[in-house]
Amino acid sequence: MKTQENSNLKPNIIALFAKGQLEYYGRGPSGKRNIPEAYECYKKVRELNPYHPMARWAIADLKLSYESGHIKCEIEDFERQKIHRERPNFVDEQTSENGCDFYYSEEWYKGIRDDLKMAASFGSAPAKNLLGRIIQGKDKEGRIIFPKKYLGDLISENAEKYYQESADMGYVFAYINLYECQKFKAENNMEKSEKDKFCKSAFENLMKAADLGLPYAANKVSQYFLKNNKDIVADIVVFDEDKAFMYAKKALDYAKMTHNGYWPFYNIVEFFYYKEKSKYYKKIEIERMKDYLKLAKSNCSEDSKDRESFLKKVDELEKRMYQER
Repeated sequence: MKTQENSNLKPNIIALFAKGQLEYYGRGPSGKRNIPEAYECYKKVRELNPYHPMARWAIADLKLSYESGHIKCEIEDFERQKIHRERPNFVDEQTSENGCDFYYSEEWYKGIRDDLKMAASFGSAPAKNLLGRIIQGKDKEGRIIFPKKYLGDLISENAEKYYQESADMGYVFAYINLYECQKFKAENNMEKSEKDKFCKSAFENLMKAADLGLPYAANKVSQYFLKNNKDIVADIVVFDEDKAFMYAKKALDYAKMTHNGYWPFYNIVEFFYYKEKSKYYKKIEIERMKDYLKLAKSNCSEDSKDRESFLKKVDELEKRMYQER
């Protein structure tokens, strides 16, 4: 029987936020991602403590992921703020007679902006990084993720400044954004000395992300040392198989620990353990290589953009192995 004292108790916001994170990443009781439940937890935390920086960041991040289509579910609060049923494919802001006709309401975008500004003011590194993203405004494909007309006083701010502040606080994903910014500068600079400077800065930021434990970054660094990446940054990286293997191994270990990533399992087999010209050729048993490829396939989720082409590569590598038997 509930006592009057127990009925007045408020939920523990630390536990409530942690529950939201577990549901978001699929580590709750069901073992599957439950985005609507994660959102409800974040929303409740914000209601209980309007100044909770991580709850405000988490809601803003979730909304941007939801809008981009990376989250495959339906959240009623979000659906109510849509002004289009189908996603417009805008590449600029001059898309209608009224100037800018976006997917969601003005309230939606201002909510994202204000949540991030408050979270950042309380020292949230993830919020500073996400502020950089909305100031930048577009994704890698050039699609608008946040309309400039709703930036308010952020319109004159510099995205890279927020990425740097976030990185200085140790937020690993900010280093990836700095890498992309410096790479972009290198690609758009005519002076060789300036190009090289920006390329060097880009690679250093990528290595920092790799050393902080991001599988994507460690895997990419490894490919640079193998000279498999053909972009502008590759020009300043010297081939080094030992360093390439070291970062491939880091990527593999990080992916094992986080259950996040599938390319590291494939790459360490394709470019080292099953590559005849590599000094690491067959340093492990074939069966163990096959186990890595199984993990590569199981970690590649159905909503991965490159799922079809990736699985094809894994299948081809497996066929070569089976032919050897």
